[in-house]
Amino acid sequence: MEEHVPANPSPGPGEVAPPGASGQWASPSGPAFPPAPPVGPAEHPASAVAVLDPPSATSVLTQTWAYGADSGRQQLSAPRKPLAFVLAFLLVAGVGAYLVMNRSGSASGTTFSLALAKDQTFRYQLGMSFNGSVVAGSEQVPFNVSATEIVSWRVLSVNADGVAMIQMRIESMTSKVNGRRTPAALPPPFTIRVAKDGRVLTAGNMALLNGDNPGSMFPGSDQFMPLLPDHPVKPGDFWTKTFDQDFPFGSGHLHYVTKNLFLRYETVDGVRAAVISSTIELPLDFSIDLDQLAKAVGGSSDFSGLPKGAKMIFGGSAKVTEISWLDLAHGALVNGSANGTIDMDVRIKGLPELPGLPGNEIRMNGNMSLTVKHLSDQPAPTPSAKKPANKKRKGS
Repeated sequence: MEEHVPANPSPGPGEVAPPGASGQWASPSGPAFPPAPPVGPAEHPASAVAVLDPPSATSVLTQTWAYGADSGRQQLSAPRKPLAFVLAFLLVAGVGAYLVMNRSGSASGTTFSLALAKDQTFRYQLGMSFNGSVVAGSEQVPFNVSATEIVSWRVLSVNADGVAMIQMRIESMTSKVNGRRTPAALPPPFTIRVAKDGRVLTAGNMALLNGDNPGSMFPGSDQFMPLLPDHPVKPGDFWTKTFDQDFPFGSGHLHYVTKNLFLRYETVDGVRAAVISSTIELPLDFSIDLDQLAKAVGGSSDFSGLPKGAKMIFGGSAKVTEISWLDLAHGALVNGSANGTIDMDVRIKGLPELPGLPGNEIRMNGNMSLTVKHLSDQPAPTPSAKKPANKKRKGS
């Protein structure tokens, strides 16, 4: 579901109107939304949009209250007719202003879409990190994770709605937990669904959850595509988008609530790109069936011997701020970066209580970050060893 909000929209409850034409919302209790762009000036800065000053409520009410007064005494002798006229005028003016502002963001502009075609391949390098702690019972220990992956997407098919079935494969992976390198057994390929507006509709990373890939422990980390509007936009335009991301094993889903801003155009490595900022709120309320997961990852030893019905139940929330650079000519992500916080509960159900894990429950919280870089669509060939040249014998 998407809602278009024009450039410099009116603030909601608890928000402060955006300063000037900067297009930012500010909240008295939190940071500005969306974040200030991290790099250079716009290629074509957004033009300022006139914002009508609200009418002075004090003057209107004072005149209405004092209507028909004499000798400075306040009376209520005949307020209805003028008050109705004033309210009708304000209503018409407000609707007119909204239509003008809304039209400025949708009548013309650029349409964004991912170019997803059958047999097309995309490759990305992902760098993930988490710095925080894990609490189990009365014990709290630091939990710091870093991981680098090269991920490939191969488009298997695209339906009439532009939703692609994509084979996701992790080509290579390195990871560390608290400074120590962890094993790097690669998970099998997995099929996900991706919409042309950037929504990743299947939780691929969580589906590949296993002990060898600590980066897959963080819900939402596979939504690294920008969330695109379904209408033309210009720099300074806002839109909202909410959707659910399904889990292949277990029940529940990830419910994404996002606000997005088209910041500017920018040239990156010779490519003209649209810079898009998003803030994402992610309530966590889902479970993973460990028996189904074990079958999907080929009977991994991490899940061997689990009783049927054993599951991991997740709760908590995550908040992420993301900036993406979209190649306009090819409909592909060029670069991206994200950072945020996560506060997550994990409870293991259907197993005897594990040593050092009272109630089979842990709590994880901390800061997470993600960087994305588009790579060549084809992996570099593996260099082959050169065979030694045969030496010629004398007299041959």
